[in-house]
Amino acid sequence: MQANNIPASDIDADIDLAYRCASGEKQAWDEFVEAYAGLVRSAAAKTIGRYRMVSAEELDDVTSEIFAAFVWNDCKVLRDFKGTCKLSTYLFLVARSRTINWLRKQRGRTISLEDASAQVAQVESPREPAQENPLSELMEAGMQKLSDRDRLVLNLFYRDERSHKEIADLLNTTITNVGSIVSRARTRLKAIIDDLRGTD
Repeated sequence: MQANNIPASDIDADIDLAYRCASGEKQAWDEFVEAYAGLVRSAAAKTIGRYRMVSAEELDDVTSEIFAAFVWNDCKVLRDFKGTCKLSTYLFLVARSRTINWLRKQRGRTISLEDASAQVAQVESPREPAQENPLSELMEAGMQKLSDRDRLVLNLFYRDERSHKEIADLLNTTITNVGSIVSRARTRLKAIIDDLRGTD
């Protein structure tokens, strides 16, 4: 699905660049690095800066890890880009996620999408005892079953704590549409998790 209000030519160009990089085209990779190295580094710096100071050496390390993640597993991250938002937005979110993982390894800090999203899955029902509610596995499985758009919006809203207006600006859509997407995605996620629980 094309992101609202983003010219089709821009989306096509983004998809083409991601595909060419994933296909191993050196010129495409050079273009990719030149276009997005600054964005990736900035995303890492902002993410770490929310929790502590960051040195230039650490920023180099985490930026290298993020770019390594782009090519890991036959460039799965790039192949997963479907054009539901701008490539810059997609890469910014990937960079934030990888930086959070890096912070976990460095400091053992609990910064979990599962923790935040647990409130989504249980918005209409009381919390169950921990031994009966393996949230980590269920939430991961549930999020993967959502559409790219729904997963992206829930990540922005719950993990990154973006407002509806910020999400609307990032995705070039309206605040009303973002609210509708969050509501529907939350309902879908709860239904998916309930179904997964029922099949255990």
